[in-house]
Amino acid sequence: MPTRLNYRVMKIRCSALGKIMTNPRTKADREAGLLSDTTKSYCLELLAQKYGRYKDINSKYLEKGLAVEEDSITLLSLLTNTLYLKNEDNLQNEFITGTPDIVKDGTVHDIKSSWSLESFLKAKYSKLDKGYELQLQGYMALTGCKQAKLHYCLVNATATLIDDEKRRLFYQYGDTENPKYINDCQQVERNMIYDLPKFMKDNPNYDLASTNWSYDIPAEKRLHTIDIDYNFELMESVYERVKKVNEYLSEIDL
Repeated sequence: MPTRLNYRVMKIRCSALGKIMTNPRTKADREAGLLSDTTKSYCLELLAQKYGRYKDINSKYLEKGLAVEEDSITLLSLLTNTLYLKNEDNLQNEFITGTPDIVKDGTVHDIKSSWSLESFLKAKYSKLDKGYELQLQGYMALTGCKQAKLHYCLVNATATLIDDEKRRLFYQYGDTENPKYINDCQQVERNMIYDLPKFMKDNPNYDLASTNWSYDIPAEKRLHTIDIDYNFELMESVYERVKKVNEYLSEIDL
């Protein structure tokens, strides 16, 4: 039987705090202080990681977020007339760990690059995502900042991502001369490009399917910011939950 692994030093990533802070569905389980099924499921992911196995979370949405992060930071800088630089330092305390996107003048800034106009609008007109709020609370705890800003940015997709979408259409139609294929490729470009001059500057040899273009969205309409204040009591409850997660991890193994 494998040697029991020591989980009592497991620190939870700020981006995963939403997974451990869900509560059980039943009142009895909540009153008993039990972990939710969602939290237990995440604990199994952590157990697998101890053996070098990681859940595949690759997606086109994540790929865009990573690929255009600097463009989103540039958009934020231009619209606020403030130079923001990407933070690369990982921070940690006894319970949590994370790498804030930006830390400047006592404020944590987190960048979320929306996949589409639709997802940007949903973020703008929906309640604050609890997982994102917890992520920012964690970053504030790690940095000592008392304020955070969550920035949703709508910037161009990369040429690679756009071509990936067009390739899926080609597999569907099998003919680049098909009018429906051409029309759908034009729609892909409208869905994924919001500043054509910048896109063409970044990709001067790109062969656009679109011939007439009037779909740019002004930069000031492509940034939505949510202010978040530090919540000491919430973070105390996070730390207590991290302790329970570690207790649960110490009880399970292969």
